[in-house]
Amino acid sequence: MSHFSSSALTISHLVFFKRRVEPLDFSNARAFIDRGDIYFSPNTRRKVAVPQRVTTYPFQDRDLKAYLKPRWYDKQTGFIGFAEQSPSFRRHIFHHVRNFDWAITNIDTPDGPRYALNEYHISNWQFLEDTLIFVIYALNDKWSLGTFIRPPLPSLLGFARKYVFQHSARKRISESLNWFHIWMALLAFLIVNAERKRSVAVS
Repeated sequence: MSHFSSSALTISHLVFFKRRVEPLDFSNARAFIDRGDIYFSPNTRRKVAVPQRVTTYPFQDRDLKAYLKPRWYDKQTGFIGFAEQSPSFRRHIFHHVRNFDWAITNIDTPDGPRYALNEYHISNWQFLEDTLIFVIYALNDKWSLGTFIRPPLPSLLGFARKYVFQHSARKRISESLNWFHIWMALLAFLIVNAERKRSVAVS
């Protein structure tokens, strides 16, 4: 989709090639105005909800669905676009974090019974988080891929905490799991950019 500011619409210089260029088919094109700006898509008539520009810290919502909607691209949060729409966590690296319901146990504490992940799963989730952090920062240091806004760590969402109610434990642990998905998106984004830099260096 192309975007033109209605206050600064310009006409590009025409470039003519020797070979004949077929005219574009605009039969499925769509143009519309949103908040004073003109948007044009040459290949779809689908109505698009133009997202608001984010000017504050972008990771204030715990719900993963908030980050799977279209958003304006910027270099510091562009990795969000690498997040899968339907994360499955079926890859081998996630074999300790998927299907966690059976790993929530009832434990006795000085403050009474609480619900939490068992220690085995907590240690594996923490190991996965530490590994992702190490790989991401090592990759960024080696290839100087620029700065990015760091998303919240899964552990900060509470997968290692103890909860009074089982449903509370399940909800917080599930939210923590979703943020592994965002960190994997960041890793994928950096790998693509590192590969691009490597290709340029080789050529």
